[in-house]
Amino acid sequence: MKFQPIVPMIWTKELHETVDFYCDILGFTCGKYSEDWGWAAIHKDDCEIMISKPNEHTPFERPYFSGTFYIKTDDVDTLWNQIKD
Repeated sequence: MKFQPIVPMIWTKELHETVDFYCDILGFTCGKYSEDWGWAAIHKDDCEIMISKPNEHTPFERPYFSGTFYIKTDDVDTLWNQIKD
């Protein structure tokens, strides 16, 4: 048995804008996007993130998170130089 990479799901009220940030600034590609579902899946290399609007049964005042995501890269200096401005 082999574990696969973890795919986090983040919530946002601004689905399109959140996808745009990851794609335009961090270079992710949007693989799937559904306004009807309020959901998207983005990826870059071996990293995948799902983005979703919270459903009506979930209280959601503002984004929050009780942990940390580490997105690993083999060249953080190049990434920083691309996005710092």
